[in-house]
Amino acid sequence: MKSIFYTFFLVISFVVSISSVKAQCPQDYLIVSADMNSNILVYSIQVNGQAQLPVQLSISFGDGSSFNQLFTSAYTATHQYPALGGPTYLFCVYTTDGNGCADTLCLPVVVEPCNNNIQIFTNDSVSGNTLFIYPEVSGGVGPYTYALNGAPVTLIDPFPIVVDVQSPGFYIYTLVATDANGCTGSVTDSVNVNCAGQQVVFTQFPLGGVPQVIQFIPAGLSGAVSYLWSFGDGMIDTSQQPVHTFPPFGGSYIVCLTVTFDDGCTSSFCQQIFIQDNCQLNPIIINVNANVTGNTATFFPTVTGGCGNYTYSWNTQGGTGTPGNPYTVVFQSDGNYAVVLTVADGCGCVAVYTVPVTIGCGSSSGTPVNVNMSNGAFTNCLVNFYDPGGPNGVYALNQDFVQTFYPASGEAVLTDAVLITIFKNSPVYIPNSFTPDGDNINPLFKIYTEGNSDFEASVYNRWGELVYFWNKVEDGWDGSFQGSLAQEGVYIYRINYRNQCKSQIVQGSFTVYR
Repeated sequence: MKSIFYTFFLVISFVVSISSVKAQCPQDYLIVSADMNSNILVYSIQVNGQAQLPVQLSISFGDGSSFNQLFTSAYTATHQYPALGGPTYLFCVYTTDGNGCADTLCLPVVVEPCNNNIQIFTNDSVSGNTLFIYPEVSGGVGPYTYALNGAPVTLIDPFPIVVDVQSPGFYIYTLVATDANGCTGSVTDSVNVNCAGQQVVFTQFPLGGVPQVIQFIPAGLSGAVSYLWSFGDGMIDTSQQPVHTFPPFGGSYIVCLTVTFDDGCTSSFCQQIFIQDNCQLNPIIINVNANVTGNTATFFPTVTGGCGNYTYSWNTQGGTGTPGNPYTVVFQSDGNYAVVLTVADGCGCVAVYTVPVTIGCGSSSGTPVNVNMSNGAFTNCLVNFYDPGGPNGVYALNQDFVQTFYPASGEAVLTDAVLITIFKNSPVYIPNSFTPDGDNINPLFKIYTEGNSDFEASVYNRWGELVYFWNKVEDGWDGSFQGSLAQEGVYIYRINYRNQCKSQIVQGSFTVYR
C-alpha cells in the first residue's frame, strides 16, 4: 500500500464583489488524503475549523462514476477502479460549505499494473489415458479461477484437475490462473499419454426413500474390464453398479470412478454429490413408561421414526438389567437413578432418552424418615411397618392416626400416635413435539403442571448447545434460536422442579416440526 498526499491551490469563482468574497470565505479549508491498495482507493475527507457546517460534498473518481454526500464530520470510504494496469485517473473532490464557500482538490490516481505477480506451477501424472494436474499458485489476490486450454475448469482442493485424453501421444496444455483483480499467470506443459480413452460418466439414484443410500450406474462403455469407485468417505467398491450407504449426517462428497479397458488403458471421472441429513429429516422418537415395584423397575419403550431396524442400549448404573422388551432392572439400594436408553436405527442415526427412577426413600444423601415413638425412635426408612392407609383405607390431610410399626429386627410391636401429613404430588405433562410454524396451533413447547415451585426448564440442541431457558411455568419456548427459527429435529429438555414432597429432575427429548 502506498500513500499519496497532494497540496492544491484553491479555486474560487468570483461573483460580484471580490473584496466581499475574500472577507467571508476561508482559503484551503478542504483536507483530502488517499491510499492505493491494488486497484482499491481508500480516501478520507475532512474540513478545518474555518468551514461552516454542514458541507455539501461532490466526488468525481475520473472513471465515469461520481458521488454526492452531505456531511458534518470526517468522511472515509473506498472506491474500486475497473482493473489493474489501467490509465491514470483524476480523483476530484468539490465542496460547498454552509456559507456558500467552495473549495476543490484533485489527485491523480495511478492503478499499478499486475507486473506478472502471479506464479503458477503444476505437478501432473498419467494413468492410462487420464491426466491428473495439480496446480500450485502464488502471488496476486485470491481466490483464483482457472482455465485449461481456454475452457473454464473447477478446482476443488485437494483434488486435481482430471483430463481424459482422447488420442495417444503428447498432450500439450496451458493452464491459466486469474486472481480477484483480474491479473493472470499461466503455465504450459506437455505430457506423453499412451492410451486413447473413452469418456467416463455416471448417474446416481437414491434407493428406498433413504437419502444416503445411493446406487451409481456408469454409462455404457465398450471393452470395460474393471471398475474402481471411490466415494469420498474412505470407502471403495469394485462392482459395476454399486449401492453405497453414506453417513447419515449428510454433507458433500467427491465420488470418482476409474475404468480399466481391455487394451490396458484407463479413464476416470469425478463428481461432487450432496447427501441430506437423514437423521434430521426423519428423527428417532423415543417414549418410555416405567413401573416401579419395590427395588425393581420395569421399562416399556416405544420407538418411532428413523428407518427402522432399531437396536437398544441401556445404561443402568446402580442396578442389574435383564435384556428384553420390556426391560427390567433390579437396584441394589434405595436412591435416585437415571436410566438411559440409547436407540440406533439401521441408517446409523442415534437418539437418547433418560428416565428418572426413585427407589425406596430416594437418595441416601437426603433427610431420613424420622418416626418418633413413645418407646423409642426409628430413623431408618428401611424399617418395615404396617400401614393400613388410615381409617377406611384412606388418608386425610394433616390428621393423626394410630399406626403399628414392625422394626426390621423383628422386636416387639410398638404402637403410638403419629401425625401423617399427605401432600398432593402434582403431575407434570411434557409434550413430545410441537409445531412453531406460524399457524398458532401448538406454537409453544410448554410444561404443564401445577402446585410445583422452584421451576426451571432448559432446551438443548443435538450438539449440546443451550437453546432456551425459562423459570416460569406459564412460559415456554417459541422455537427460535439466536434470532432465527430453529431447525427441525430432535431437542433435549431438562426440567428441575420441587413440589411439596421432593425435588425432581426430568430429562428427555422432543421433536420440532414445521
